[in-house]
Amino acid sequence: MTPHTFSDYAALWREQIDPKELAELQAMATKIKRTAGRRWLLDRVLALVAAGLVCFAILRYPAPPLINLGLALLLLGPVWHVWRRHQITRASRAIAIDDPRVFFEAAIENVRAEINLSTLSTAFGIPTFIACLLLAGAADGFDHIYMNFRDLFAIASVKLTSFAAIFVLILSYFIRDNIRLREQLRRLEAMRREWDERDPGEEP
Repeated sequence: MTPHTFSDYAALWREQIDPKELAELQAMATKIKRTAGRRWLLDRVLALVAAGLVCFAILRYPAPPLINLGLALLLLGPVWHVWRRHQITRASRAIAIDDPRVFFEAAIENVRAEINLSTLSTAFGIPTFIACLLLAGAADGFDHIYMNFRDLFAIASVKLTSFAAIFVLILSYFIRDNIRLREQLRRLEAMRREWDERDPGEEP
């Protein structure tokens, strides 16, 4: 399809669709783009915080090279997360409403990518936190691993309790966001089915 015929098709579709439906799709596309941008900003901030904490731990608490390497390797997760978020954000900016079929396909694919990323972040969050505790304890000696977990569960350490509380808040955010994304996906799929079931010759 040439750009000229595509523009003609888009203009024809805008004439056929109800103005309220067009406004709703425009608002939905704008919301997807803005939400993706906010999530990308938040993920970059969290990744920088994680990198800062790891660098602080390496410099502040000298440990064997293997433990420092383990701490550094934990940063691969946030780095991958930010890179994947960047891809999703770029894809969200390309969503257009010129063709309803293309719009719904792109929007649904974008939300599914968001859900996959949110699910992976939630699933690997707990093991990553435990790995941080293990490495931090091993840096002071393996006896401190038991002491860290004991203080954490007994709420005997303000520092560990604060880290755990922040982690729980972040994990809760990802879980809540995951639920919202799944609701958004169901809505988009329902709207696409309604559009596909329309009679092509029927006026909206």
